[in-house]
Amino acid sequence: MAGTNATQVALAGGLDDPGITAVGAALTAAAATAPAGGTGATAGAYDSAANRDIAILAIQTNLTRIAELATKVTAIETALQRMGLMSA
Repeated sequence: MAGTNATQVALAGGLDDPGITAVGAALTAAAATAPAGGTGATAGAYDSAANRDIAILAIQTNLTRIAELATKVTAIETALQRMGLMSA
């Protein structure tokens, strides 16, 4: 390919890398928000079982999302290392 350098060729070839294609998969967990909880003197407190349950679910959902993102970052790093574009 005229006018291309080794990095461009490696990058173009790397786009077919299974590690890169797997990164495109959608995340299963959507970001969640915790309930405000409480009013007045207890503002911000999880003063009911319902608010605590919503908060626990939000935390668990966000932890799932963080784990999925970490997996994607690792896959990207591995693919870039295989292409010689990133050192270990």
